[in-house]
Amino acid sequence: MKYILCIAFGLISLTAQACGKFHIPIKVLNESGREPTSDKTAHMIIVAPEEYQGWVLAGAALNIGKSQIPLGKYSEFESYPDMAVFGIRGVKELFQESHVLVSYLPKPTKVDGVEMISMCAHFEKVVWSM
Repeated sequence: MKYILCIAFGLISLTAQACGKFHIPIKVLNESGREPTSDKTAHMIIVAPEEYQGWVLAGAALNIGKSQIPLGKYSEFESYPDMAVFGIRGVKELFQESHVLVSYLPKPTKVDGVEMISMCAHFEKVVWSM
């Protein structure tokens, strides 16, 4: 029985897919106010809504080539209410060779007291604008 449950969970996990062709407004801001160079860093922040039209923020990751690094979320910014803020400090080459992927999941709903989740996700690719 334990193996049947593991196999069933594995098959369900494989069915998770990207859903929806829509755009979630995400801002990229240069907090340092200067262009990054090979010698000097810039501090870029990504400001993403915690919730958007029935979708909730799941997280963000910095993608560099085939590598993906999860980003920590700052959610207590007075200047950005109901928004999540992710920060990256780097030189010009980092921003030229990377992008951030912000992921959202459908907001869970309750049916007869049972929380139901959807097996899909939405991904927003955020490209640096200098």
